[in-house]
Amino acid sequence: KTRVFGSGDDRLYGHALDALAGGGRIAIEAGFVRLGEFSPSRSAPETASRDTIEDAFRRGRYAPPARDDALAGLRDREAADRMLQALLDDGLLINVGAEIIFHREVLQEIETLVTAYVGEHGEITVAVLRDQLGTSRKYALAVLEHFDATRLTR
Repeated sequence: KTRVFGSGDDRLYGHALDALAGGGRIAIEAGFVRLGEFSPSRSAPETASRDTIEDAFRRGRYAPPARDDALAGLRDREAADRMLQALLDDGLLINVGAEIIFHREVLQEIETLVTAYVGEHGEITVAVLRDQLGTSRKYALAVLEHFDATRLTR
């Protein structure tokens, strides 16, 4: 960015990206820019690793596995790390802080539960969320801090 636009006004950079995206030359997804016609391809082992990792976090539900545990059974650790990062970049997995990662669908379920509870009771505590999810304080606290940071509960 600096090489092309210098260290000047970021608005010029934003307008250029918008113009290129509007014309289909580039695509902007989840904060990343790619050529409009580019679609990443993965080998069969990479796809299998990605599916295994995503499934581990989906099955973990309200007590998701630690990063190392989710990658433990995979042969190629470097490729597994790349696939985990791809899942995070694509928004299928969400790091809520302190190395705690939830599957997007699970976090959306929790968000729905928290929103409904707060709507009815005015607030929610870590203990209440912990009990409702049947999980530990560690996960309930991380989720509520994430929701505070994203202004859902603040």
